[in-house]
Amino acid sequence: MIWRILATVLAGASMSLFAPEWNLHGLQWFMLVPMFWALHADTPRHNRWLAFLYGTVAVGSIFWWIVDTVSLFSNIPLPGAIAIHLLFSVAYGLPWLPIFLFVHPFRERMGSFWVLAMPAWVVLVEYLSSYVLLFPYQQGAVQYRVPQIIQLASITGVAGVSFLVLWSNCVLAECVYRWRERGVIPWRHVAAVSSVIALVMAFGTYRHGQVESDLQNAETFRFG
Repeated sequence: MIWRILATVLAGASMSLFAPEWNLHGLQWFMLVPMFWALHADTPRHNRWLAFLYGTVAVGSIFWWIVDTVSLFSNIPLPGAIAIHLLFSVAYGLPWLPIFLFVHPFRERMGSFWVLAMPAWVVLVEYLSSYVLLFPYQQGAVQYRVPQIIQLASITGVAGVSFLVLWSNCVLAECVYRWRERGVIPWRHVAAVSSVIALVMAFGTYRHGQVESDLQNAETFRFG
């Protein structure tokens, strides 16, 4: 169990590496895999606690700046600011609980198609959470520094980018599950998500070049 807890903490803490100032956005395509590995179909109770732990650690690592903000702009001492941050992390990490609880139920009912159902479920939870939470967080926003990927948002909005990132993670997780169960790799799923990512990058490259060209050729005005 200790290894599953460590994998959960690793996956949750990695969220801070995706955002500024680190901006290691490339990690996002596979850093949910340790969390998926930690979830076992025959331990639903443990899965609940691991999902709760993941959400708390992930949100806490992203919004660590709340401690400094509360300390600097209020008369609340540092221990109180840390307590506020912890409560915030617990509350805002709760949406991850229903997300991860559906991993194995989806897989049992939908087979390998869970790799598409899970990203769609995450996008739906993100959408609903945006109307409830003060600081909504969409996974796809992390790719804002990758023009070849973020151009997808011009068609689908940030939800499409979130779906693509989660799809990649779910396919890699299915590779882990299949290898653990049967010692095989679902290459068709790997080929499918790889092909779609390649197409998105091709479109993004074309679209980004088009926008840059329009900007360079745009009429300019001088004013003072």
